[in-house]
Amino acid sequence: MPIAKPLKVVDHLRPEAGSRKNYGVFCVLLFASFVTSMELRHLKYFVAVAEELSFSGAAERVRVAQPALSAQIRSLENELGVQLLERHSRGVALTQVGKVFLREARLTIQQAERAATSAKEAAQGLLGELRIGCITSFTNEHLLQLVRAYRTQFPKVDLRFLDKTPAGLEEAVVNKDVDVAFLRPPVRDSSLNLRVVEHAEMVIVMPKTHALAAAKSLSWEQLKDETFIQLSDQESPGFNGRFREYALKAGFVPRIAHYGHEMHSILWHVEVGLGIAVMVSGMKDLLRRDLVIRSFKKPVPTIETLMVWRKEDTSPTVAEFVRLSKAHLLAE
Repeated sequence: MPIAKPLKVVDHLRPEAGSRKNYGVFCVLLFASFVTSMELRHLKYFVAVAEELSFSGAAERVRVAQPALSAQIRSLENELGVQLLERHSRGVALTQVGKVFLREARLTIQQAERAATSAKEAAQGLLGELRIGCITSFTNEHLLQLVRAYRTQFPKVDLRFLDKTPAGLEEAVVNKDVDVAFLRPPVRDSSLNLRVVEHAEMVIVMPKTHALAAAKSLSWEQLKDETFIQLSDQESPGFNGRFREYALKAGFVPRIAHYGHEMHSILWHVEVGLGIAVMVSGMKDLLRRDLVIRSFKKPVPTIETLMVWRKEDTSPTVAEFVRLSKAHLLAE
């Protein structure tokens, strides 16, 4: 593995014989600028000799014949234009330049080993980044359990979360701004994988003082004279379509008093008495103090939550998250 490309040593920083002045600067610049056909193994050869202070001991350690090892170190010194080792009959000793070069060589080897380890971990999905998009109504116990399990198994993966509308999340996945998203149907882009992970029950939210609040459950027919506060079709096209479908089956077209852009606004309008709202049960944690939730009579209306990811995505982090989701999310 070639590690650099040779540059001319800065002559005015070359230390005078017998002087330690500028040794540190000179040697660091020397190491940083030096390239050639040298490979990482040559640095390992030098480190072995420097630590063993013996060519024979180093040759045994790196499993290279001693004459070949000696020739490699001599070639290294010639390429650098400096003396790294003092050779004598009892072994070798590092020169001042050699000591600085040893420090930099060790750092280079350590960094290369870290890079190799990181690459292997990334290939196994153990290291990297995973960007998850999610509609607010699915930030519930099911997703919490999945994320906790994933973080336990893959603690080195950096998780990023994005909260958007269903249409915005589909676009984010297609544009590669998000890796995996949880959203409501419809999903129109054919480049995405789809999996149903939840059949979310619809519920009715109303003020505690509402005439229908005394009932534990309600039918759609009982809501025909009500005024509704709902998210806009732009924010929630799939849910609104399903909402209107159930209402039409019950024989009425819902009257919408206000379309909001986020759930806190919807709940505020309900609390002040401007209408009631139909939403999924996963939103109950956002409920305001003076509001109540009432369920629908059977058959309970539902809407699917989908997990989507790109068909072309070969990321191991995505593959492991999708695999783990099978054990922690309810629907298939």
